[in-house]
Amino acid sequence: MGYPHLLESDINCDMAPAALLAALPQPVMALRSAAMERGGLDILFWNPVCQQLSGLTASDIRHVAAVTRLFGDGPWPDDAIIERMWQCRNGVVRTLRWSRLPLGHNSEAVWYIGQDVTEHRRIEEQLRIMTSVFGNAMSEVEQQIHVSRQMVENAVEYDALTGLPNRTLFRDHLSRALLNADRTLCKVALALFDLDLFETINDTLGYASGDLLLLEVAQRLSHSGRYGATICRLDGDEFALILENVVSLQEVIYTVQQLFDAMKAPVILQGQEVYVGTSCGIAIYPNNGYDGDSLIKHASLALHRAKRCGRHNFQFYTESMDVVVSQRLAMETRLRRALERGELTVHYQPKLDLRSHRIIGVEALTRWPSSQGMIAPSEFIPLAEETGLILPLGEWMLRHACLEMKEMVSLHQGDFRAAINLSVMQLQQPDFVRKLMTILAETGLQPQNLELEITESLMMADVEQARRALAALNEMGIHISVDDFGTGYSSLSYLKRLPLRALKIDQSFVRDLVENSDDAAIITAIISMAHSLGMDVVAEGVETIFQMNFLRNHGCDHIQGYHISRPLPFDALVRMMGKQNG
Repeated sequence: MGYPHLLESDINCDMAPAALLAALPQPVMALRSAAMERGGLDILFWNPVCQQLSGLTASDIRHVAAVTRLFGDGPWPDDAIIERMWQCRNGVVRTLRWSRLPLGHNSEAVWYIGQDVTEHRRIEEQLRIMTSVFGNAMSEVEQQIHVSRQMVENAVEYDALTGLPNRTLFRDHLSRALLNADRTLCKVALALFDLDLFETINDTLGYASGDLLLLEVAQRLSHSGRYGATICRLDGDEFALILENVVSLQEVIYTVQQLFDAMKAPVILQGQEVYVGTSCGIAIYPNNGYDGDSLIKHASLALHRAKRCGRHNFQFYTESMDVVVSQRLAMETRLRRALERGELTVHYQPKLDLRSHRIIGVEALTRWPSSQGMIAPSEFIPLAEETGLILPLGEWMLRHACLEMKEMVSLHQGDFRAAINLSVMQLQQPDFVRKLMTILAETGLQPQNLELEITESLMMADVEQARRALAALNEMGIHISVDDFGTGYSSLSYLKRLPLRALKIDQSFVRDLVENSDDAAIITAIISMAHSLGMDVVAEGVETIFQMNFLRNHGCDHIQGYHISRPLPFDALVRMMGKQNG
């Protein structure tokens, strides 16, 4: 059986598609691919719908004039979708959209199926005319809508203070960077930045100054990074850098160092020069993670490591950091249990008066005995401060030490005093003074038998709040001293404003005072300054008789350290004091 709508040249055309497509209600045609490559148009197949719409039979479309009337005299483009306007047999002009069919078995023919889109184009033209007529009236409204939409998008994706991409847009940029890295086989570096002691700026100069500092930092980071790098503000004083197309670690180090250098210059806040340090943690994709979440997690671990290494440095993530985090989580759990089960204890290091050569007090120190031996305070005290456990630990320490010191004072009458370290978090609690008064009342210890040691960083945290709290404690008769003096950033004005009774010279100065003339000079200056302000001086970490003699000869009041005694359990302290008073 023949197909009257096929051309005589269909001898080389695949008959299977022709047979299947002949009955379709849409126009279908096949063009000779070789003719298309030469810029010509040779129709191999012409179904009945094409004949009906165009009024051209299979024999008609052999003529060039007929084909030109339908398709124009230009070459047929090699596109997947083509639109052409036809003048049909009834004189009506219609628009047909031709879509290439995926029939690639026969290289002789390229198959197309048509769709009448005349009505769609008519509606579009009417809309275009209406837009043109009312365009002036609508343009202002559209502009307002556009501006409003842009403001909403900016609020969702950009930081309101700095104008940098926020956490939402940061994650989007990071995801795109990782996808691009998979295509290009390059690496991506993620660096997280944190400003050192930013909370101190907020507390001392106010939040407005803190905002000005963040603006300045954002501008410096934006202008100092590598071209094409993405800088984002994630939260508070935390910023992120996404570095794409990374070839070597040296490239990352160079870029991060540029950002560090940009932060060296001081920022002027309220007429003061403020120097801001920066800590940074870096993770590399795909070396340190196969997705955005793991990369962020590992960069955060590296940032935490940078802070613990003294701040103002950058650290690359290593697998050992995961081990450290796991160990810290395990220790936090153990510390919580130790507090709940009463496994902690207190040891007391005697304090010697250099004039009378008698023990006149002690420093109370928390100790954590375990099945593996005594856990060093340097391992769990910083952890307690980071996790907030320092609050229940500090309250327990105060109550336990006051209870035992009450017994000590009862056994040995005299001006015996116990010094206890006070954390920043404890002093910042609004009810701290009330809690301490309750502890003293319940244990029976007199306020003059208690001394609280604060650090210079605690004084810097919020000077006015510290002054009020310490003044209240001082009025109660509690002695206040500064621990580890000379290792922080306090100024002499704080010493004058706060009700301090004593300064404790840090053991780092005492250790080498005999061999190091600088340490000796610093100690001499501290003693002279403290005495001029009406304060006593205590030197800690005294381990040799030479150190003790130097301190006595230069007017130091009290000393403590292994040369006098190691920290002792309470019963051993009672025996020592019994020998002294016996």
